[in-house]
Amino acid sequence: MHLNIKSLKYLDYLILNIAMIPILIFVLDLDSLVFQYPIDYSGDSLQVLMFMKMLINGDLPFYTYATSYNIGLPFGFVSADYPSPMSTNFLFVKMLSLFSSDPVMVFNTYIIVSYFMIINVMFFVLRRLKVNNYLAISISLLYALVPFHHFRIGHTWYVNYFLLPIVVYYILLLWRSKPLFFIQKYKKYKLDLSSRNLIIIAILILFSLWNFYFTFFFVLLASAATISTYYYRRNRYHLYSGLMMIFFVTAPFIINLVPFQLYQFEHGKNSEVANRQSFEAEVYGLRIAQMLLPIDRHNNALMAKIKKKYNMAPLINENSFATLGFIGTLGFLLMTLYILFNDKILSTIKKLSILNFTAVIIATMGGYSSLFALFITSQIRGYNRISIFVSTMALIVFALAISHLMK
Repeated sequence: MHLNIKSLKYLDYLILNIAMIPILIFVLDLDSLVFQYPIDYSGDSLQVLMFMKMLINGDLPFYTYATSYNIGLPFGFVSADYPSPMSTNFLFVKMLSLFSSDPVMVFNTYIIVSYFMIINVMFFVLRRLKVNNYLAISISLLYALVPFHHFRIGHTWYVNYFLLPIVVYYILLLWRSKPLFFIQKYKKYKLDLSSRNLIIIAILILFSLWNFYFTFFFVLLASAATISTYYYRRNRYHLYSGLMMIFFVTAPFIINLVPFQLYQFEHGKNSEVANRQSFEAEVYGLRIAQMLLPIDRHNNALMAKIKKKYNMAPLINENSFATLGFIGTLGFLLMTLYILFNDKILSTIKKLSILNFTAVIIATMGGYSSLFALFITSQIRGYNRISIFVSTMALIVFALAISHLMK
């Protein structure tokens, strides 16, 4: 039987997805009752289940806030005081509800599908970066199994981080010799509205309204990349491209906030809802040690003992979910070392090292995040959640390094 190159490409995706099935059954301990009971029924999962039921019933339009008279009797429930600008995430749940009106079914499907979405996008990006097929499959499977994913099922809106590899890849495009959103003709630059760029813009808008923490972290990293690429290229159109990328992410996000702001303008702001304090950026900050150390209650007795000893430190909370794993740790250490070298060639690893350095100095305890919370806004407090961006970059760097050694 003759297989052409295109068929082989689809075969790789088929192998990847089939390999995920038994792993997922083992990791989530799935059985025949998987769609009868929620995979998680604690913490924020209860709120997520409520929102999913409201999305199914129509009490929560995906583009605005929830309103229901079935909750909080006799006054009803309005979520406008707690902005949730995640329209595309809510729209995705609405699409899942076309197949079932059972919120438990939708909730569990959302979690299960996230694993497959994550591995496929990561594999696509790794192949774009010329990583060996089977290495790309292995790294993609690892990426879906990082501790951030499994331990944050209670923080359900964070577990489907499938867009992160592609938006990190888009940030890398800013460093290219040709400005991303411009084309040069007769020594003059003009806006490039090619099909590729229109797809990039569409995905950036989709990403903008997926998860507000991810949007915020992306803007920080894209800003750093914009400054860096202007330094290396000395071309104002590279600067314009970076600013346009930031605009395509922030503008939809701000528009999505309008219904919440209009409600608060009319009814007044409820200061008791999500009243964050600036010191919370320290409490929920990122720790390098937690990224490099093993997970809590590791299967290996020595590893578990080391982590238990570290957890005697103060301010141990959700930041313990930032563990990168062994392969991710190697990628992180490689980026940490690589930033020390002044390469004449601006390699992909060097670019990712710059982004990693930016993420760490901003989000780590006592970093720029503390100053941001003190002087600008304290509404963003869980800076440890940037660890999934670090994990994304660390695994890509590891894959690139191994690919280089294989060559």
